[in-house]
Formats: sequence, C-alpha cells, structure tokens
Amino acid sequence: RAVHYTMGGIVINEKAQVLSKEREPIKGLYATGLEVSDMVGPTYSTWSSGHAFGFASYSGRHAALNAIDEMK
Repeated sequence: RAVHYTMGGIVINEKAQVLSKEREPIKGLYATGLEVSDMVGPTYSTWSSGHAFGFASYSGRHAALNAIDEMK
C-alpha cells in the first residue's frame, strides 16, 4: 500500500488563489482539490477517495476560470 495524496496545507481564497503566509494572493498561483484550505481535515479517510472527485472537478474549473479572468 502507498499513500498518494495530501490533504490540507495550502490556503486559498474564494478565487482559488494560493495565499502567502501574510494571507495575500500569490499572483498566477492557483490550487484545487483536497490540497486546499484544510477543507476536508481529519475526517477524510483513504477508503473513500472517490468522494473527493466532485470538489476536485469543481475547484479545478473554478480556478481555471479565475486564472483566465486574471490574464485579461
């Protein structure tokens, strides 16, 4: 068995922009899925990994749309 994911640790804002230690957006850097904002916390178990797909899909699209807006 191997663990192949992380949970939490990266803090983002409502646009999915990664925040610095000072809680300021880092220009051009976005993050999505379980890695962001300690969304799931200790309640997420390794046997239920399929449940994360919905948020991963949504947050990826949301981040991409915000990145496109930032490039305009």
